[in-house]
Amino acid sequence: METRGPTDRHVRFRSFEFDLKTHELHNRGRKVAIRGHAAKVLAALLENPGEVVTRAELRKRLWPDDTFVDFEHILNNSINRLREAFSDEAAAPRYIQTLPGLGYRFIASIDQPVQTTSALPQENDVVPESTDPKAISEMPGRQNVDQPASEDIRQPSLGSFWKKRTGWITVIVLAAACLATPVAITAIYKRTRRDRMLADIHAIAVLPLANVSGDSSEEYLTDGLTEELISDLGRSTLVPVISLTSVMRYKNRQDSLPALAHELSVDAAVEGNFQHAQNHFRISARLIAAPSETQLWSAAYEGNMSEFPEMVARIATDLGAVLGRPAPNQSLRSRAQPVSIDAYEQYLRGQLLWDSGQAQAALRHFQQAVALQPSYAAAYGGIAKAYCRMAIQQLIPPAEANPAASAAAEKALSLDPHNSDAHVALAYLFTERDWDFDRAEREFRTVIAEDPGSNVGHQWYSYDLHCKGRHREALVQARLAVQADPGSIICLRSYGEELLDNGKYDEAITMFFDVLEFDSKDDAAHSDLIEAYEKKGKFDLAAIEFDKRLRLHGYPDIAERFHRQLPQMGYEKAANIAARESTLRDLDQLKKKAARGEYVSASAFAYTYAQLRDRENTLKWLETAYATDSHVMVELRESDFDFIREDPRFKSIWDKVPFAH
Repeated sequence: METRGPTDRHVRFRSFEFDLKTHELHNRGRKVAIRGHAAKVLAALLENPGEVVTRAELRKRLWPDDTFVDFEHILNNSINRLREAFSDEAAAPRYIQTLPGLGYRFIASIDQPVQTTSALPQENDVVPESTDPKAISEMPGRQNVDQPASEDIRQPSLGSFWKKRTGWITVIVLAAACLATPVAITAIYKRTRRDRMLADIHAIAVLPLANVSGDSSEEYLTDGLTEELISDLGRSTLVPVISLTSVMRYKNRQDSLPALAHELSVDAAVEGNFQHAQNHFRISARLIAAPSETQLWSAAYEGNMSEFPEMVARIATDLGAVLGRPAPNQSLRSRAQPVSIDAYEQYLRGQLLWDSGQAQAALRHFQQAVALQPSYAAAYGGIAKAYCRMAIQQLIPPAEANPAASAAAEKALSLDPHNSDAHVALAYLFTERDWDFDRAEREFRTVIAEDPGSNVGHQWYSYDLHCKGRHREALVQARLAVQADPGSIICLRSYGEELLDNGKYDEAITMFFDVLEFDSKDDAAHSDLIEAYEKKGKFDLAAIEFDKRLRLHGYPDIAERFHRQLPQMGYEKAANIAARESTLRDLDQLKKKAARGEYVSASAFAYTYAQLRDRENTLKWLETAYATDSHVMVELRESDFDFIREDPRFKSIWDKVPFAH
């Protein structure tokens, strides 16, 4: 596609400004959130103002490798996002005009770059001294040296001497002031500019710190330091801090800071390095404004390894002070006591494994940290949340996970009442174990109030609200979880599912595509896409996703039969037959796993039989789930159980769960 538009990087139109390099959009200086495909579409239109950019050109621009995607949906959704950002209307456009069947045209006038003159000098400006004698002679308090002296003053008195001396002093002072003023103004300008940049930081990312120790075996220590700095900074400031799972994608990558910031939707980043030699460490850190790559703050910290945990907290506190928006009660969340470096290292290893979704492996390191230091509150919080996630993933039965999580959470809070992980774990237990949704909600609110950037807090709170049928509120929390961790597949998928439940099918489809950009084999995302396409009546696209899901499950023979039956039977009947075949195979695998003595939850059996519409076995396993506190009990509102909802036995179970009342 030939580019015919402006060569200046910054394109200005009306009250907007768009950066063609970083794809950032601002309206009167305030950042407007657009991302991904919408930003790419806008860039293509602005590079060709007033010209028609065809849909074919846009497809080539967005997907040059001809990968199959639902192009029509994504493009339409991108245009809708742009119109929403501009408060534009398709019927009476002021920015983007649609040419049906052809493409789009950017119709707002593009401003030419303006050469501004400012009363304030820039950093490299030099203010020349005046060399004009007349100008000097006319300065206040300066006598004209060209006038001859009168006889009356050939023998000057002391008063006249000081009068002349005062005149010369005045000249010197004024001359010095003239020379100093540019420096002072420049300093004020720099400080004002820095303050303005700091005020414009609405989200921040701590990038993976570089390990410059020369020992690759210490990568875990550097990554753990990044994780702790993110966690501590999130509790020190009200500015949202992007979580570790999102930033670790950029470890050892050479992306430009503006591009990286655009992908993460942040305004600034912290970067630095870590050096460790024998018992000594040194950490350097810098805060950089993303669009201009201007350094706003830097500092270096060093000491003995025994001081390492406390130094991490100090860096976060210093950064929080620079950002200027301290979190409430942050002083209460400081580490209550020193932590041994050995225990701290085990805790860091556990945190990294937790963030990668490996709850069982994380648990072992948290337990080792407690063994090394029995008074380590953060490690107990880690144990609590690890047991909760293992229960969610159905790796161990609730009867094992819940008591262990509860004991660890209570211990953590006895040592540190503000431990965020412990509060999240308790909130989960109030939902899953006690079915006390109101108490769980109060606990989640406590977590979010003290740690606004807690992606786990927002995500699990969203689930709590979803189970209560409060889908609009659940959607808000799911969105906040994505903002805290835009690189988390779990958060993205959960947000997409809440969009689906709220009838926002187009946005949900876009979110599921975002998930598949991270992991093209994500089974749940393909299942969710099938449901979204079915609800929109796009059965051709649903069939494509259905085929992908069957093959991902290892059932290519079922996929082939589905394709053969599709033309004769139609989508709905062919899909029902294929779905039943694959579910029967899934059930057979669950039975074999249980026969080997491996744990299979009652929830897994209940959902599988529900998909088969097997009334008796579904009710049987729901009764078992009730007796064992299996998590399906809080999900009885799900549509999977609509076919037995009027059955007296289902109503009996429903009435026993408090959230149903």
